[in-house]
Amino acid sequence: VFFPSQGKYSQVCGLVVGYQQGSMDSFAPNRIDVKTINDVYVDGISITHGNPRQHLWTYAVGLREKVTSSCNRCPGDIADYPVSCIPDFVGNDYYCETGWVSSFRRGRHVWDDLLWDGKGCHLSTAHSCDRYGWFHKQVNTTTDYIEVRLCANQETSNEDVLAELIEIWVL
Repeated sequence: VFFPSQGKYSQVCGLVVGYQQGSMDSFAPNRIDVKTINDVYVDGISITHGNPRQHLWTYAVGLREKVTSSCNRCPGDIADYPVSCIPDFVGNDYYCETGWVSSFRRGRHVWDDLLWDGKGCHLSTAHSCDRYGWFHKQVNTTTDYIEVRLCANQETSNEDVLAELIEIWVL
């Protein structure tokens, strides 16, 4: 979805609230085959501006808290998370959370654990809940549109992200 700016801006603030369905894999789609900002580099929500796209923020969705495949988890949930899983253009401009603790059910929604709200992390090592909420990003003054993409690298019967709220402000 593209949102026109209605004028010049140099700051972008945003908040996303959503739910997980099935087996979202955080930044694992990037690990499979190094992706560009134009590809599905994350299972979650990508927020960009301009043409060519420039990254603003990513809301990633991890597979589950207890998982051995590290790129499928949220980066804050595992000490040895491979930095190579996160694309360079994302850097630290992301939030990641999962709704599943130890197992997931294909095609099932996690209605009882809202994503990116800082709550619902059950493991003491699950530090992804430490980073959440509104993002704020300074950009060069522009009139670029804002683009929000809901991304998943598998069919929606297996995994999906459901957005309850997407709020974007430009200043």
